Amino acid sequence: MPEHESILQLKSEVQTLKIKDEYRSKELDGLMVKLSDTSTKLNALSENIGRLLAAQDVNRMTDKEFREEMKILHTRIGDLHDKNYIMQKEIEERIDRLDQYKSKLMGMIIVVGGFVGTIVAAATGMFLKD
Repeated sequence: MPEHESILQLKSEVQTLKIKDEYRSKELDGLMVKLSDTSTKLNALSENIGRLLAAQDVNRMTDKEFREEMKILHTRIGDLHDKNYIMQKEIEERIDRLDQYKSKLMGMIIVVGGFVGTIVAAATGMFLKD
């Protein structure tokens, strides 16, 4: 009988081990499902991070390009301002020369007018004397 008890005990232990193995298999299956879900979520997260990094690079390039364009635009505005200033000075010089010319012309007209007036007065005086 001790042999029989030993066999029963062994069967009982084997049955217990089978139950534990089945329970651990179920736990392991549950953990594998969770691990698979986690892996899927991590892959999705990795893809999202990749997209964000790509978008950030595009924004950096856009910002860098914008800054370069602003530098070029600022330079062009400065050049136009300088050209405008030079043209304004040239126009002012031309206006000053025209004013000088006008003054000389007015002086000549006054001299000629005085001369013509003197001649007319002299001629009139000669005709009136006679």
